[in-house]
Amino acid sequence: QILSRMSDTTQSLRDLVFCNRHTAIRRGEACKLKWAQVTRDNRSCHLLNTKSRRIRGKDQNRERFVPFPDEVVEMIARRRELRREGEEYVFPSPTGGKFHVDSVTQAWRRARERAERDNPELKGKRLHDLRHTAITELGETMPAAMVAKISGHNDLTSFMRYFNPSVDALREQMNAAKRKQRMKDL
Repeated sequence: QILSRMSDTTQSLRDLVFCNRHTAIRRGEACKLKWAQVTRDNRSCHLLNTKSRRIRGKDQNRERFVPFPDEVVEMIARRRELRREGEEYVFPSPTGGKFHVDSVTQAWRRARERAERDNPELKGKRLHDLRHTAITELGETMPAAMVAKISGHNDLTSFMRYFNPSVDALREQMNAAKRKQRMKDL
């Protein structure tokens, strides 16, 4: 609903937010994503120097590969077709450089405020909540270790802050495990 209220922004910025929503990558990772990091078939990207952790006082630069779901593959393919000569960023700002993360947040906030008028339950929804949503949706059907690999979490404690499955999703997975066990017992 909020994304649909971003009509006053560029298509590039809307696509950046769409990518965040469906891949669980961070806002800053999407802002600095370059074409050289996206596979030729548009099915994944290689994120470099992602958010790191300090170990013994030293930053640990990390990188990871993130697969794209079909809807993002289609969007990336469209962006690749429309790419201007020499354009290095997948989601370029109007000047052709990278978006500043605060610009993305401000555009999100403006769109959210417009959406809140019709849907008060959207009040206070942050752009970062899209990451929580994507991780939760993936985690409801995939093993946690695989989702953590996609999201870039190294430990279960921080991953669990993002993974908030519904009771119905937990019940569904529990029943699926029971069915699998019964089939195994036969």
